[in-house]
Amino acid sequence: MEFMQRKENITIKDIAAACAVGIGTVSRAINGKPGVKDELRRKILAYVNEVGFQSSNLAGRLNSLRKGEVVVFAASQFSIFQEGSEYTESDMFDRLLDRCRLAGYETLILSGNRTETFEQCLKLRPYAVIQLSSIERLQEMERKLCGAGIRLFTMTYQVKPTGAALHPDFSEIGVRLARVLRRAGHRKIGFLGGFGSREFLDSPADAPTNRLRMILEGVCKAHPQFDCARDTVSDNYDNPAWLGGRLAGRRHTAWICDSRRSCALFLACCYEQRLRVPDDLSLAAFAPISPDYLFPLDVTRSYVDTEAHADAVMNLLDETEFRPESRLIYPNLFHRGASVLPVAGE
Repeated sequence: MEFMQRKENITIKDIAAACAVGIGTVSRAINGKPGVKDELRRKILAYVNEVGFQSSNLAGRLNSLRKGEVVVFAASQFSIFQEGSEYTESDMFDRLLDRCRLAGYETLILSGNRTETFEQCLKLRPYAVIQLSSIERLQEMERKLCGAGIRLFTMTYQVKPTGAALHPDFSEIGVRLARVLRRAGHRKIGFLGGFGSREFLDSPADAPTNRLRMILEGVCKAHPQFDCARDTVSDNYDNPAWLGGRLAGRRHTAWICDSRRSCALFLACCYEQRLRVPDDLSLAAFAPISPDYLFPLDVTRSYVDTEAHADAVMNLLDETEFRPESRLIYPNLFHRGASVLPVAGE
């Protein structure tokens, strides 16, 4: 395999093309997942390291650009290449990169240690920094970026974000998913979510992420009979044991899954227990409408409006006066599939 010339804007598609493999293979290799031969994994990681290296030449690369027009896309190491999330992050990066280029901005992707990236940005003053997520230890550096007049955008649902925060209306997602099941006559609705080592939650406030908390709050709002302690179950890190026990009890006639990943686990458990969707159980999920090949049936789902997401970023990016600590919640889309059937009175 020959290394291609280092690019300033590298995507998972570029890596796959350079390594002559599929996008899924690249994702598994850089995320340490099985299914990739050791030799191939080493080649992919060597290539990513080659094109992703920036710490020693970052200053030179930024100095060669027009700082008043540079938009830096910052991410933790390899996070821009992860697939299977609620909305595909690499697709969102590609979409925003294209939109920024069309608008005349210089663009630069920097993956790796974000503290180091932010320190360099403070010295070289790009026009804006866009990041997919944030964590508490970065907040001091984020405040410094904003204080230096650098526009900071975070695709986050933190309670108190630094810079401009943009995220979907997760509460509305919960409302819409629960409402479509209730309108079909379901009153015993279960919820499968990524709660980690907790088998269930006592209340939405116990959810491990703000996203999950908001979705559950929406479910409770639309379905007053929903009881977290009785009607939630964790995906148990993709271990089907807890969900299998709930399905065997046949208490619920319909289920909501919090992601594409939990939806796949749910369908696998149903297959093992010879339960048919939607004949035996109705299903609604928070998952992208595509790619549809991931679902063996047409699942009813709410998902992120990526076009609205990109529009919101560009509108704030182009504003004459930037408003730090502003929050923009954009609408979601909805797809009514064949996975929900009406049920007689319970």
